[in-house]
Amino acid sequence: MNRSRNYLGLLSVVGLIVLLVIARWLDTLTAYVRRHMALLVNPPYDLILWTPALTSLLLAGLLLLLFWFVLTRAPRNVWIAALYLFVGLFLAFSRALYFVPAISGWMPPSLYAPLVSPASYATLAGSFIAIIGLFMLILPRRSG
Repeated sequence: MNRSRNYLGLLSVVGLIVLLVIARWLDTLTAYVRRHMALLVNPPYDLILWTPALTSLLLAGLLLLLFWFVLTRAPRNVWIAALYLFVGLFLAFSRALYFVPAISGWMPPSLYAPLVSPASYATLAGSFIAIIGLFMLILPRRSG
């Protein structure tokens, strides 16, 4: 029983990492579509209009799936909740932290620049992840 609980706790951390990788990939995909569609003489407007909507729906579905899994299936662990809060708050406040030289000085611009953009999916995912971590701390543990 304890072994499966540890497995589910590890799975919630893996879910966090996978979700952040997908959010970063969606940022890259959206920037790619915007940049390359602007170079075309007659761009296919369907692609320009549908890409943000579909990527937003995909990210929202994945965030809700992670929220459901962490709060109903995975064990409530203070360390995992702290990880969710720390990573989520860092990403949520990345625009403000960009101007702090001690923090932004050691990160390469290629990694940090997409987080600073106003339409960053990684920043949005970070905000939701921070809320998941907060819920992990304040909601009562389930019995059984």
